[in-house]
Amino acid sequence: MDKFETYQIARSLQSTPSCFKVLIDFYQQFKGVNNNKVFLDFSQIKFLDANMTAFLDAVIYRLNCDCGHEFYVDAQDIDTRFEIFRRNGFLSNDSGQYTSFGSMESSIKLTRFSPVDDEAYYVYLDSQLFDHTAFRNIPKIKKDLINQFLEVFSNIHLHAQTKDPVFACGQYYPSKNLLKFTLVDLGVGFLEPISNFTKNKVNEPEKAILWALDGNTTKTDHPGGLGLSSIKTYCEKNGHSFQIITDGYCWGNKLGSLSLRKLSHFPGTTITLEFNCK
Repeated sequence: MDKFETYQIARSLQSTPSCFKVLIDFYQQFKGVNNNKVFLDFSQIKFLDANMTAFLDAVIYRLNCDCGHEFYVDAQDIDTRFEIFRRNGFLSNDSGQYTSFGSMESSIKLTRFSPVDDEAYYVYLDSQLFDHTAFRNIPKIKKDLINQFLEVFSNIHLHAQTKDPVFACGQYYPSKNLLKFTLVDLGVGFLEPISNFTKNKVNEPEKAILWALDGNTTKTDHPGGLGLSSIKTYCEKNGHSFQIITDGYCWGNKLGSLSLRKLSHFPGTTITLEFNCK
């Protein structure tokens, strides 16, 4: 183990601002150094929302591309306590005690999309997310939301200014009747394109989030901007949770009166939904 630098994630990871902060802190620690072999110690984690692997995968991708880091985990520990990492495609099936992070081309749970591949994302939504048995009691959800999800994805290509993959992963918890889904892009976030479009009238990250959620759009050639706004309205009407992290802020419709929380900066935008499937 002396050839690795060890980084311990010392708490369970659920889809909350404080848990996203844990992974952003991990990113912040390693973004300023180069070419380390990092052993990720999960031994203190008691529970992990599997959809969080989309964000963890994005962090690892960014650090690998920008800094040349390689990341490893204890395969025996993972197989004993978090076999979901194998099933959702987050880890490769290499043999050996220490397993590296392998190709993320699984189309079952965790998937990387090119930001211009709307068709692949549509197939993922149509056949995996909205066709999941979790939604058997709310079959109209596909009709109600799929176009809004596609518009959000389209906006990544149009406004996020990135060629990096878009990361998606979901997990259903039948005992709680909850399905959690996370979508991550590594673009410029909300503030830059919105500030440019409004000629700096919207000049703060939190105001940019609220501007987008109000149904505004930076598109000038045709109507748009209803993706996020419609998702927000749908979630509030039906008791679902909706959360956005971008430009160092987290907004959530279930964060109480303080719907915005300050976080450290991580590139792009992360959207997490928690569907009540009762």
